[in-house]
Amino acid sequence: GNAGSGNLTLQAGRTITFGAGVDLNVKGDFTAAANNSSAQSANRDAGNGDFFMGAASSITTSGAITVTISASTGAFDAGDITLGASIISTGAASFNVPTGRTISLGGDVTTSGGVVTFNGNSILTTDHTIISGSNLVRFTGTLNGTGVGTESLTIGADAVLNPSDLQVEGQVGMTKELELLKVWGQTTIATDNVKTVGAQTYEGLVTLEIGRA
Repeated sequence: GNAGSGNLTLQAGRTITFGAGVDLNVKGDFTAAANNSSAQSANRDAGNGDFFMGAASSITTSGAITVTISASTGAFDAGDITLGASIISTGAASFNVPTGRTISLGGDVTTSGGVVTFNGNSILTTDHTIISGSNLVRFTGTLNGTGVGTESLTIGADAVLNPSDLQVEGQVGMTKELELLKVWGQTTIATDNVKTVGAQTYEGLVTLEIGRA
């Protein structure tokens, strides 16, 4: 853990890795930038630049969380974001990968004061709950499971205190359908396909904006 105070920024020319069981506690904002092309390419090992957190680990911040994989350029090959961690923040949470890379979600995400955004294609590796303090969870890319009907997604915790809204802009479950999908808040669907093996439950208003994304 981090007993100090202030923001923490990690920048790597290739990969940022936290092993299993690591608990990272930041008394401010946490920013991680992997595959960062500001590093000297001559000193960079070959391979993809990833952000990886092992199983049973966690990130807790008193501010925002931003994790970014920069796009491939020259000797810098972009990789993926793997979150075996639970994420808890008082600010926004943003996870960003370039085209062709993925965000793997293996832990719950909870913010008490900001939007939760997944910029890029995402894969659920376990049943997942996401709670946004600003009431918005946004997926800009596709969303799938690891197998057909093996993972479920819940947005929000209840209809009153933590409803959380969902905005999906890419197809859901087109290659590996989710098992269940439940949204406690409102839902905006800006795609033409949302597929699950089991039930889809929408407790709030559903708005279709197909063709907007």
